[in-house]
This record gives sequence, C-alpha cells and structure tokens, in this order.
Amino acid sequence: MKSRELNKFKMFITGSNSKLLESELAALLTGRHLSYKVMPLHFTEFLNFNEIKLNNLKEVILNERTILDLFDKYMRIGGFPEIVLTENMELAKMYFTDIIHKDIIMRHNIRQKTVLEKMALFFIGNSSKIISIESLKNNYNISFEMSSSYIDYIKSAFLILELPQFSYSLKKQQKSLKKYYSIDSGIANSVSFRFSENKGSILENIVFLHLKNSVDNLYYYKTRNNLEVDFLVLENMEIKDLIQVCWSIENPETRAREIKSLAAAMEELNIKSSKIITYDQEEEIREGNKAIHVLPAFKWLTGVY
Repeated sequence: MKSRELNKFKMFITGSNSKLLESELAALLTGRHLSYKVMPLHFTEFLNFNEIKLNNLKEVILNERTILDLFDKYMRIGGFPEIVLTENMELAKMYFTDIIHKDIIMRHNIRQKTVLEKMALFFIGNSSKIISIESLKNNYNISFEMSSSYIDYIKSAFLILELPQFSYSLKKQQKSLKKYYSIDSGIANSVSFRFSENKGSILENIVFLHLKNSVDNLYYYKTRNNLEVDFLVLENMEIKDLIQVCWSIENPETRAREIKSLAAAMEELNIKSSKIITYDQEEEIREGNKAIHVLPAFKWLTGVY
C-alpha cells in the first residue's frame, strides 16, 4: 500500500545556529525542507518599521532629514526586530549572552569559557579588521587548532560574518587573511564599544551587511602596493563595483588616502568607476578617465540610486 502525503501542515523551525539549519535538518528532513538565512533588518526594512516607504529618489530628497535621523538611530540600535520595536538595548546584551552560552559553550562543551567569550568580544569590537588565527593563538595563549575551532563556532552562531580577500587565484584567495564583521551594530554597541568612538567601523559594518544581503560574491581587495579597498563586488565572474567606506573625506589626508586606494585598484582591475560611501557627503571625483562617486550612506542604502 502506497503512503500518501496529505500536505495539510507546514512547520517552521527557527534557530540562531547555522549547523542546526544546514547539517542536522538536512539529515533529519532529507528532501522535505527549505532553509533560509534571515538577517537583521536592512535599512529599507528599518524604515518600513518606522512607517517610511520610499519609491524613488525624489521621495528620499523630500524626506532627507527624517531619513538621516532614522539612520542615526539604525546605526545605534541595529536591526533586530524586537529591539527596533521596543528600543530596549538590554535585549541586545541578552542576545549576545544567550548565543555565547547556549549556542556555543553548551552546544560544543567549551571548557575555556572565558577565552571563548573574550574572543567573541574581540571580534565584535574589531569589526571590519583583518584578523589572523596566529594572532588569536598568541593573544589568548591557546593552540592554533583551538583558535580555528573557536572562530568556526562564533561564525556558526552568526555572531560574526567573514569576508575573504579577492584574488584571481583560488589557492591564494583561500590562504589570504579574512576580515570579520558583526552581525548587528546594536549588539556591537551594547557589548563591545562606545558608538561615538567607532562610528566609522559601524558605518562600514552596515555597508557590509547591506552588500551581503544583496550580492552573491563579496570580497575585500588589496592592490599590488598593499593598499586596501573595503569591498569588491563580483558578478558572473566580472568585477561590478569597488567600494570604500569612510565616515568623512573632509580631512585632506583622509581624502587623498581613500582616493589613492580606489584609483590604484581601478587601474589594476581596469574598472572605470567606483564609490566612496560616507555618512552624509555627496560629490563626484574625476581621476583621469575614471570616476569616483561619493555617496551618503543613508541615501545609498535605500537602493534608489
């Protein structure tokens, strides 16, 4: 007698650990499940939560002051829906504590609990930085293998996300050091550092999360002279965009540094245009036959450009 599926019920299972979604459910529910990664709210969703819906650039310009005020709030509290609705930042601390203890320490039977927690705080506090396993090994006086495992655990719990360096050589790309970003600016502000002292890192983190949500292949880039470009977008094996993130380019030295990095990368990769995402500046910079578009983050994130 053939069995028959009645198709009467759908079950939704949520969790904060990627291993639960990817490996355990795949083994238990072979061929009977769809998995989705749900990220914290991106900026347009955050605006929707605040009853702001934008369809074109004109609406962005008309509501510019309101959007910028909400962007300041978004940078401070992040995109976890309950926190957005309640503005209760104690929830962000609770999320961090629960993830550390329930999704990592208890799940993996971690003995060096203090080291694991300090390492997680270190990653969140150094968002957008290049971090090596060797440096973690030395900082926390643990083995290379343990350092590598702890990174994997923290990534699997979605506290941090990884960004590889771009190279046309897959072998070189795999060996290169990674950059790491926090899953949410609200968590970073709650448990790691003062917002006012790290606005540039928070801004870069938000740009990273936006790109991670919208493109399939994202990297950072280093020129032959070791100049760094924050983001390189690859689509169908073609480089589509180069993006620097800087709070402000008013300072002449900062401006020259950001332009120099992009100009060198555009020359090496034969790209004619690139972007600098800032807090609120907007202009176009010409470098020979190449253009660098300076865009305010609160406008660029709305997707109307």
